[in-house]
Amino acid sequence: MSDSETPAIEPISIGAPFDDEDADLIVRSSDLVEFRVYGNILKKASSPIKTMLSLSAPSPTGLTSRAAPMLDKKEGLIVVCLPEKRDVLLIILSTLFAIPVSIPDTLEDLIPILAIAQKYEMHSVLTFLRRMARFDGTGQMAMQNSFRAYCLAWQHGLKVEAIAAARATLENPMTIEGLGADLYLATGPCLYELLKCRTKVKEAFQRGIREFRQSSKQLPSTCKTLTPAGIPRWFDEFLESSKDTLDMSPFLAAFQKHARNEKNNCVFCADLPARRVQNLWIALESKLTEHLHELEDDIVCAENDNQKPPQSAKADAFGPPFDREDADVILRSSDLVDFRFYKTILSFSSPFFRDMFTLPQSPPSSMPATAADNSVYTMSDGLPVIDMSEDRQTLSVLLSLISPVLVSMPPSFEDITKVLAASQKYCMDSASALMRSLLSSQDLSFNIDARSAFRVYAIASTHGLAKEALQAARYTLEGPMTFEHYGEDIRLVAGGALYALSRYRSRCRMAAHGCIKQATLGETVSSETWGSIKPQSRFSCRSGHHNSKLPPWLFTYVEELATKVQSSTLHPSAKLISDTASFRSALVSHAGPLDNTPQCIFCVSVYAGGGDQFCSKLEEEINRAISKIYLTIRI
Repeated sequence: MSDSETPAIEPISIGAPFDDEDADLIVRSSDLVEFRVYGNILKKASSPIKTMLSLSAPSPTGLTSRAAPMLDKKEGLIVVCLPEKRDVLLIILSTLFAIPVSIPDTLEDLIPILAIAQKYEMHSVLTFLRRMARFDGTGQMAMQNSFRAYCLAWQHGLKVEAIAAARATLENPMTIEGLGADLYLATGPCLYELLKCRTKVKEAFQRGIREFRQSSKQLPSTCKTLTPAGIPRWFDEFLESSKDTLDMSPFLAAFQKHARNEKNNCVFCADLPARRVQNLWIALESKLTEHLHELEDDIVCAENDNQKPPQSAKADAFGPPFDREDADVILRSSDLVDFRFYKTILSFSSPFFRDMFTLPQSPPSSMPATAADNSVYTMSDGLPVIDMSEDRQTLSVLLSLISPVLVSMPPSFEDITKVLAASQKYCMDSASALMRSLLSSQDLSFNIDARSAFRVYAIASTHGLAKEALQAARYTLEGPMTFEHYGEDIRLVAGGALYALSRYRSRCRMAAHGCIKQATLGETVSSETWGSIKPQSRFSCRSGHHNSKLPPWLFTYVEELATKVQSSTLHPSAKLISDTASFRSALVSHAGPLDNTPQCIFCVSVYAGGGDQFCSKLEEEINRAISKIYLTIRI
């Protein structure tokens, strides 16, 4: 063997108890650890493995796959090669064969195990692990981070765990900035479903509380302090305080407070057996769990929605101007529309296509991986066909941008971003420049405002359009950054892009706060505006002097602006911070109505001559600071 050759790694046995010589099947993990098991039990427990064993034949080469299950042979036994690692299979198989094993003690660690059991349809394993994790209605498994747990459960399609984690997220406020880097775990649909799930859990919780209130079967009716409905007042107040979550500790604390209250002198509750109190708690939790289980059919977890037209479907011709007889290539859109075009123009406009056409004409496996998704090189009318991932409208505009034909502008921002994304994907710099130039010249610059800014940002960031994403991100500063404000548009954004927007907003807030603090010192803005009004002396404001160059009322106003921006009660937008209406209101509070005899003639005269200038200068300073902040999106 030469020094450059790497010796093959031989599989090893995991040992007892999975080393029984009477076993008739070997399960091999992706890290080459083998488990000797009984095939009949495994086939009864897992329909996918049973189907694989009945339809597949062992690999003649002895090679195993690490991406999907396949079969091999060893010592006369069939080897089932699974893509999961040793530790995962140890828990799955130990549970299946009733062998004691330690399971993860947090939901985040357990979810991948549950996902594998669900993948192989091992329902008995799923049931046992969920019972061990206390998802049987008697409790809830510990979670280090309920948001992370929800994202993992959602991605793996585990509805029971997703609902449990969503319920746990209600214990604390959930904000975009508070989630931080955990947003990288989420997709837009995942976040949107979490918002819906939280709402549904709240509704189910309150519905269960109402129903339990109406039922008095489990309640100690001889309590001394009852509500008109016949419910012990301490218990009714506990239910009223439990808006979204249920915890046994406050329940017991409420009971103890009532039972030990000498003023109440409730002998019945003071002597109530602990088992009776516990039964009351179990009955309440059982009612709530009943309603939560009803949500399973309403929760939509991750699914493969990759739906493409069947390859056998007939493509339609786009027509003029992309129907020339002398064309030498056909570009086929994702919705099966053919564009007859020229290799020369494509090669001249796109290094991507230039490199593609210089390669030998060969089967799809040798085509560049960055071509249209799942590209297939076929022939039609004697011309090579390149399957594109773009739809008809996107492709028609893109080809128009690199051809001597009239360009028809897309009707919406979503369609514009698709064209820009396609031009960026295929390295068509001239097409990108022309599209942006047309948008600017026709005053169609995305029509971004505070209301549409987040949607524009989500779409632009998804398509990798850094310039447009940054432009939209600046407009988002004019509105709140909350899940409730973004609503359904949250489905359009990747978690990483949302985290980047949160970081960008935080840096903009710091920059704006710094500018405002400079103004309180009488620097930049104040020195140019207020210092030039009465250069021969300091202030003649009726309120007297202040250590800064500003009169006391203005100093207080600017300080309050800084505090509001820092605490996020005022959005970090230069337009909102430098609002002339709030400035005028502060002046009126100090000097009195401006249309009557003012109480401070000096400040009124200054406002008339320089107040608007102060606001515009402050806005200019903040905009300049924010313009230096860049947006970094890593998805």
